[in-house]
Amino acid sequence: MDNDIFQAFIVLTIIVNTVLQSFDSYPEPSYIYTIETICNTFSFVFIVEMLINLTGIGFERYFLDPYNIFDCFIVITSIVDIIISYVIVVELNVEFLTALRTFRLMRIFKLGKSWRQLG
Repeated sequence: MDNDIFQAFIVLTIIVNTVLQSFDSYPEPSYIYTIETICNTFSFVFIVEMLINLTGIGFERYFLDPYNIFDCFIVITSIVDIIISYVIVVELNVEFLTALRTFRLMRIFKLGKSWRQLG
């Protein structure tokens, strides 16, 4: 999507999401739950962004761009993490959930596309 305001919003969301996710620690202090909730809200922003891009440029053209494939992978990983964290009520290995959240941090690499367009 080529809308500059929309792109600036997504870049800001990526940066804030990355900073907030860096507060993760074990054992979790009480404020971590609030931070995770905010990060999950950001995940829904990224889901909507992906759907807007898919609708705007079409399925085939969307997946021709390696950045979009990367973003789709991260969005799907985020969805799986949210489902496992909140919907499936089972005792899971904490390291598994941490690994899924690490993929979300990789979203910072999506900024490379913005930096490339600035040059």
